[in-house]
Amino acid sequence: IQADQLTVKDGAEISVSGQQLGEAGNLTISAGMLRLDNAGSLRAEVLSGSKGNITINADATILRRGSQITTNA
Repeated sequence: IQADQLTVKDGAEISVSGQQLGEAGNLTISAGMLRLDNAGSLRAEVLSGSKGNITINADATILRRGSQITTNA
């Protein structure tokens, strides 16, 4: 995802996942401002494989009110 500003809020989620064997993919965000607010989240989940990474390239990242950035392998 590439944007000047990216806001994830009010329980919204951006995610990558692999529910079976194989690669899940990676989540890469490039933004001037990344804001997660009011339980917004970024999530990567994979059962096996080498992917499921979250990469953030941002000038500013703000997490507020229960927001999360998580990975689970």
